[in-house]
Amino acid sequence: MTLELLRGLMHHMEWADARVWSAVAPDPRACGNDSLIDRLFHLHRTQHAFLHVWKGETFVLPKRPSFEGAHAIREWAREFYPQANTFVDSLDIQKLSTLVVMPWADWLMEKTTGQAATGVPTLAETILQITAHSTHHRGQVNAQLRQVGIEPLLTDFIAWIWSGRPAPEWPEASATLRPA
Repeated sequence: MTLELLRGLMHHMEWADARVWSAVAPDPRACGNDSLIDRLFHLHRTQHAFLHVWKGETFVLPKRPSFEGAHAIREWAREFYPQANTFVDSLDIQKLSTLVVMPWADWLMEKTTGQAATGVPTLAETILQITAHSTHHRGQVNAQLRQVGIEPLLTDFIAWIWSGRPAPEWPEASATLRPA
């Protein structure tokens, strides 16, 4: 994995997240869908958690009720990117091989497989993981958008490249974001 690829994946992730929120923000069918908003909250909470681990910071996972509506989750999601991009942009190739102990690894492995975690990922692998994890959940959100009659915007990595690697276009903070 190269720094250029990892930086590109991070920039794509923001672009894709902004496109998903652009489909969600103006439509009350999306904003009022608790399952869809829960999934977006999980996606962004995980992004924040990884960033805090990378930076060696303590992080208390917030609960969804601590946010007043979808707009607050969206704005919190936006706050992640300047910090995350600054962090990734500051890396050099040697740091990518640093081992990163994820504090929740044993809990998650025990919960899902019944076994403790035995491997420790590198920083590069955790950056790849957060971009893959986010892609997975954006796909789920896009499927939910279709179920309520909203056609999501294309968020594929290759589409971002074909489009000239555009900057993200987040919906305005004043966008509707009201449940139906």
